[in-house]
Amino acid sequence: MKKLLALLCLLSLPAHAADTINLASESLSHFRTCLANARAGISRCRILMVGDSTTYGDGAQSSGMQVNSWPAQLTSILQTKFGVPVNYDNIIADNGNPTKYNHDLRITSFSGNWSDNTGFQSIGGNLFQNNPPGGTFSFAPSTQVDSFKVWYVASPVTGKIGVQIDSGSVLSVDTLAGSFIASSTTVTTSLGSHTLNLTNVTGSTKSINIIGIEAWDSTHPGLSILNAGWCGSDAILWTTPAYGIYTAYQPSNMIATMAPDVTIIDLDLNDAMRGNNTTTYQTNLQTIVTAAASVGDVILVTSNHGTTGYVDSVVQPYINIVYSVAGSTIPVIDNWTRDVSYSYQNTNGWMYDTVHMTKSGYADFAAGVAAALQDF
Repeated sequence: MKKLLALLCLLSLPAHAADTINLASESLSHFRTCLANARAGISRCRILMVGDSTTYGDGAQSSGMQVNSWPAQLTSILQTKFGVPVNYDNIIADNGNPTKYNHDLRITSFSGNWSDNTGFQSIGGNLFQNNPPGGTFSFAPSTQVDSFKVWYVASPVTGKIGVQIDSGSVLSVDTLAGSFIASSTTVTTSLGSHTLNLTNVTGSTKSINIIGIEAWDSTHPGLSILNAGWCGSDAILWTTPAYGIYTAYQPSNMIATMAPDVTIIDLDLNDAMRGNNTTTYQTNLQTIVTAAASVGDVILVTSNHGTTGYVDSVVQPYINIVYSVAGSTIPVIDNWTRDVSYSYQNTNGWMYDTVHMTKSGYADFAAGVAAALQDF
């Protein structure tokens, strides 16, 4: 009988709970406040996802990465769990995918001289550039919105962005600045289904460079999830200035500039696979955490398991460093321990290849993160 009761108690535990440390109200006081404000309809709570291709959703691309990644699938789970609207209608750079405009169904036009600026890396990957003027970059959110924020490069050598909602008037945004900085502009309209159109209205050969776009419903602000998962990235890339010199666009510095309320960081696999120096990895991860903590709360998430190139013996030292950086204050959601092994994940149909997950795998990963946040 005792064994039966013990088994019943085990079965009653949340099916998707992940191991956690430091997950308390004092560790996530900013998140608790912004969630309360979102529930009250006062202001938006913005959650930024920092990671690699497993955060972007590589492996689930057959139906569109933007809807099958674990951050995207976390959206519907949190909406039910927290009882507030959760929005995923945001773009942060190209996520390390030079043809993202072919995969993200919300990008309805990327025409003319718009291109993926593979030499200009910042938060979430390469920026979107138009030079010389010509063509339109159109973004149509999948939900009803009334507000758009456009993040862009301002510098002594860049031109003017034409910002237009649907077929309305074009707002000219001059990106000329005395130094190389990141800036943004916000435009609003009535609530509805809209398309944001971006053009280069400089009238010369000056370029414009777009870092990202956020869209939301200000009448029901809720939560916004911003996926900055960057395919192929490691902690080195996240702490390297653009072109090696422009520190304003260094991805870790851009986290502080964009000022999310919460930053969730899942960044260990590529450092492990490349054999990056563990001391350097710890220093770089700490730099990212420090930047995020300067503007909001931070949660570290350990990765899923992998095989060839990503075997446990290779990745485990980097998982240990995640815990070391967390110390006694930064929360950790440990999906690595929860998911046991690559064999366990693969048997459940969660693995697409040696390291990337399927749609159902990312769904389970998202459920693990959501379960850890269920008491907030």
